[in-house]
Amino acid sequence: LDVKIFRLQQLVSYLNENVKFWFHRITIHPEDEFMVNVVIYNGFVFPLYLCYEAWYTLNHGFSWKHVLLYQVLRFGPNVSNFAWVNALTHKCCHSRVFKTKSIDNIFEYWITLFHGIVPGNYAFQHIYNHHKDDNSLKDVITVIDFQRDSVLNFIGYVYRWFVYTLNVSTALYFFNEKQYSRCWKTILCSLYYFSFIALVAYVVGPLFCFMYIFYPLLQVNLIIAAVNYTWHAFVQKDDEQNKLINSTTIVNGQYFIMEEEYHSVHHMYAGIHWTNHKAMYEKHKLECKIPTVFYDLNIFELWGMIIFRNYDELAKNSKINKEVIIQRLRHTMDHIEYKKD
Repeated sequence: LDVKIFRLQQLVSYLNENVKFWFHRITIHPEDEFMVNVVIYNGFVFPLYLCYEAWYTLNHGFSWKHVLLYQVLRFGPNVSNFAWVNALTHKCCHSRVFKTKSIDNIFEYWITLFHGIVPGNYAFQHIYNHHKDDNSLKDVITVIDFQRDSVLNFIGYVYRWFVYTLNVSTALYFFNEKQYSRCWKTILCSLYYFSFIALVAYVVGPLFCFMYIFYPLLQVNLIIAAVNYTWHAFVQKDDEQNKLINSTTIVNGQYFIMEEEYHSVHHMYAGIHWTNHKAMYEKHKLECKIPTVFYDLNIFELWGMIIFRNYDELAKNSKINKEVIIQRLRHTMDHIEYKKD
């Protein structure tokens, strides 16, 4: 199986290199030409594959083997397709990737349906709440009121994340902020998503709907909750809005794409092109005496070290001493709002 997956990855790499020059009229930056293949696969091929699975189930009955194959192809070899879908949905909500805006919107309002992401999560909450309030108590997915070095607290955070991912807390946030247009748009995004679920359940059946549509919602959001928890786990007392501290950076991060590992830079320059992340990190890294930087890790390794209190490994993989790590993981702001920039 490993050999077959390796050959598949080789084939995909070969196709990217040999067809991307056809796509220079579609993407704004030449470095992004390969992304068209992601759109073709997830926006057209994969939905057609789901239709085939629906036809098979209606005519031959439910098959667990088909479910397994579908989930493997959805998630991708070594989580690659999961990473591409989430990263590009994220990128397209911050800045234009394609010359035609409707192609950017394909990720938020079409591709997400098949990958467990509720439309509106990125386009509304991520832009107008998470980046605006930046892990303060007004950010509906903040981790600031949790002591982060705790398995139980992470489980509590997962509840918060799912209230957000269903657009419930986001709609309430916009309503309380008197941003009624965004509130209604967020609600409509949820109705759109759940109408899609209801349609699949009605046409094909509840079990098919659960395993092909609802299960990805549970799986993907559990993973993204861990990712966001890790990105903002470290907070410095009396300097809570220092983006080089409250947003984690992983230098030489393992299994990242499009320089997503420079999360502090993303919060400083949300709309810049991903090829500039490393240069911006080098530009600003000396502005903070002890930035939250780790080296040569995968984000899930870092997440595990955090919630299981492996302070020695955290210190070993950074230039931060153990005492500072513990202080940053345990500093909370339960009743105090962030100071404004």
